[in-house]
Amino acid sequence: MMVVQEDGKFEPLVAAIKGGFASHLVVTTSMARRLLERWSTEARSRTAS
Repeated sequence: MMVVQEDGKFEPLVAAIKGGFASHLVVTTSMARRLLERWSTEARSRTAS
C-alpha cells in the first residue's frame, strides 16, 4: 500500500508504480489527476510512434 499526499512526491510515486511496488494507492485528488494526465500523455506518445 502506498499513501502519497505531497505534490513534491509525484516523480517517486510514478517510479514506484512503474516498478510494481504498490499494491494499493491512496492519493489526493490533485495527485490522481496528475497521474491520469501522465498516463494518457505517455499512452498517446506510444501509439504515435
